[in-house]
Parts: sequence; C-alpha cells; structure tokens
Amino acid sequence: MALWRGYKKYAVDLAAKVRCRLGVSLYESLDVRQLAALYELPIVSFDQLPAAPEAVRYYTETHWTQLSGLVVPVNGQQVILINPAHCDDRIVSTIGHEVAHVILCHESRVRLTGEKDCRAGDEEQEDEANWLGGELLLPREAARRLVFREVDEVSAAAAFGVSVAMARWRMNICGGRQMLQRSR
Repeated sequence: MALWRGYKKYAVDLAAKVRCRLGVSLYESLDVRQLAALYELPIVSFDQLPAAPEAVRYYTETHWTQLSGLVVPVNGQQVILINPAHCDDRIVSTIGHEVAHVILCHESRVRLTGEKDCRAGDEEQEDEANWLGGELLLPREAARRLVFREVDEVSAAAAFGVSVAMARWRMNICGGRQMLQRSR
C-alpha cells in the first residue's frame, strides 16, 4: 500500500469530520446509505440497470467476484453501482469505499479488462479509498477500544456492520494489539 506521507492521519481526521456531519460518534456503527445520501449519491444495484441481460448475468452470476461496485456519472450525477451478488457486509464495504472516492474527489477511471482482471482507477486512488473507507466504517480509535476490551473480531464486525475481514484488518492496524502486548 503506497500512501503519501501523512495520509493515514488525514484520513482519520477526515472520517471523524464526516461522521460528525452525520451525527455519528467514532464508537458507533455508521449507516452507509446515510453516508451516500450525505453526498447525494444514489445507490443502484447492477440488476436494476437497463443493461443487456447477459452483461448483468456476467457480473452477478458468471464472474460475480470481479466487480464489487463503482461510481459512474449518470445524467450529470454520480451514482454508486453495487453488485447484488455480494453479501451485505461486502456491500457495506463497497459503498464505504465508493463514497470515499467521492469524498476524496477522485477522478472516475473505470477500466474493465479481460476475464480474470477487473480494475477501476489507479492503485494510489484505490489505496486511498480503501484506507478512508475503512476509517469511515470502523475508525482507528474504535478498533483500538475494541482491542483493549478484548472484543473478538466476529463481535466487532457485528457491532459495526462490517465483515469479519474488515474488523480483523482494522483491529490489526490500529496499534492496539501492540500496546496491549507491551502493557502485559
């Protein structure tokens, strides 16, 4: 992950400001649909698109793991497209990630290539959106508190409405585990 110097602190502060605008503390679950609404981003499922049925089937059945979601302009407005084939906690992460692109004013650079490779944007933008999306969904301070209270990853995921993988990642990178080990 190649983030510019100071980006993580920037993302922590930015996510705190966004959560404040939503009236959500750092220690509460964030409703990603309210987050998207704050930025006037409609959320549309692939299967709601007036697209060719074979294209919808391709991304929701045949190759459903290739594309989670993306932000696209539709009639002058940005729209978040999500893959309905994914589980709810993955959709939550996708929406958080896509809203992060909008918050960061990333230029939409959709590139879909080949059957085994699907990319949207450049690596730097994806890393930034991943980090900010994670900070929005499970802030570092909340993850640290969960670690100190010895909350397991499954319970943490349920409390914040994220996947176990997201909870594990956030709890691993918050620095809490190292602090806890040093204090013992």
